[in-house]
Amino acid sequence: MPYLTKGKKSEIFDEKYFKGEKGSYLGGYNFDQEYKASIPLAKTFFRLGVRKALDAGCATGPLVKAFLDVGIEAYGVDVSKWAIENSPVAERLRWLDLDEDKLPFPSEYFDLVTMKFVIEHLLYPEKALKEVFRVLKPGGSLYIVTDKPENFTGGQVGHFNVRSRKAWLDLLKSIGFIPSKLFYMRFVAYLSFEKVHSGSGPIARKFLLHKMGLFGKVIRWIFKSAIYIMDKEKSTHLLLQKS
Repeated sequence: MPYLTKGKKSEIFDEKYFKGEKGSYLGGYNFDQEYKASIPLAKTFFRLGVRKALDAGCATGPLVKAFLDVGIEAYGVDVSKWAIENSPVAERLRWLDLDEDKLPFPSEYFDLVTMKFVIEHLLYPEKALKEVFRVLKPGGSLYIVTDKPENFTGGQVGHFNVRSRKAWLDLLKSIGFIPSKLFYMRFVAYLSFEKVHSGSGPIARKFLLHKMGLFGKVIRWIFKSAIYIMDKEKSTHLLLQKS
């Protein structure tokens, strides 16, 4: 693996990256859209008892703002200096390299750490995950979303570690994280509900489902669940707890 300083990594994820001139954000990165999409996830974790959360690899902090707005004490860290400096919640964020730096938080501080499309960008994910393990409370949760190898084209910017679901699970278990099917089922159920409840969406508006009471909610829940399942097929979703 090549050695890259924090400054060099920050240059990879610069203004051009977030404006869609390079990398994965075709059409540009929109904070308001990302924030709106993050609300159901934030509400889901609040329902699951999360009161302190860290978004590791937070970009400009839309999920951090969503956490704050539903009543969760939240912070974020990211290697992109541009993202931190251009965040509406910059005071809650820290410029930090997960490959090199320790997290600036006490041990056993958080109920939850999220890493959405972050871990594939790390040169040394085991080191970063051990730090995440340190700052999580016993029984705390780690939520990861990452690219699947079969969907990786090789053209994405800064993708140093694209691994299979099994490979990530093996690494996480070796550190001390435990998968829980029951907890994951609760998470999916709450998230499906919150996705329906948070807004009608274009399909619902087209067919006036938001005006059909319980029947409309059921139809929207089915639709949202189908979308969630399809989204899962495009990426790996992992939800584990600290032993």
